[in-house]
Amino acid sequence: MRPHNWGMLCAGQNNAPSFRGARRCIVKRFWVLLVVVIAMAILLPYGGSDALAQAVSSENQTSWGKVKSLFRAGDDQLVLGKSDYIWYPINPWSPLGGYAFGRYVSGRGYHLGDDCVRGSGTPVYAIWHGRVKYARYNSGGWGYLMIVEYYINNIPFCVVYGHLGATMYPGEGNWVSRGQYIGTVGSTAESGQATPHLHLGIHYGGYDAQTGTYPSWCKGYASSTSGWFNPTTFIAYW
Repeated sequence: MRPHNWGMLCAGQNNAPSFRGARRCIVKRFWVLLVVVIAMAILLPYGGSDALAQAVSSENQTSWGKVKSLFRAGDDQLVLGKSDYIWYPINPWSPLGGYAFGRYVSGRGYHLGDDCVRGSGTPVYAIWHGRVKYARYNSGGWGYLMIVEYYINNIPFCVVYGHLGATMYPGEGNWVSRGQYIGTVGSTAESGQATPHLHLGIHYGGYDAQTGTYPSWCKGYASSTSGWFNPTTFIAYW
């Protein structure tokens, strides 16, 4: 293809280049290009995110290679900067080996989180910016339980903070920030557990239930770890 003759494209009626016409043509082309760039900037992150989520939805989300491709997926995604790291809910973070993520317990299945043993009253912090979807006592073995829905690069995931104390902040429907104090490790009576500890679970996908309604996907153990991330590895990556 031959290169454009910009003089002819912006010429006057007599096909003679006109300074005024050329300037008008350049300005018009600038505005068209600007509109295209803005449209791409708005649409690509959402289209790319949806396509990515569909591509991996049938895969085992606990695969670390899938995690990397899911949350850092190319130029059409916003990639977290070095200052945007995810916080540990308890510092120092040292999950109990016998109840680490993926540990199989006879009669119960695979453990879907990491348990970090700490004394009751130990502060617990939000790992990322999100919205509290569940914060109340749960008689299904959780004691006081908080679930927060988060997004990274338009990809949703939920974090389960299990066996907390009775006082949880800031309550259902409210937003939390990374590093914000959300409660404490519960006592034996509050948590329903013989040994006070925090159960941290990270589930791929949105909350998919009304705020305050316990979601069907939230479990401590299951026959498979599919749909769940290893919390320690997940946080360390960021």
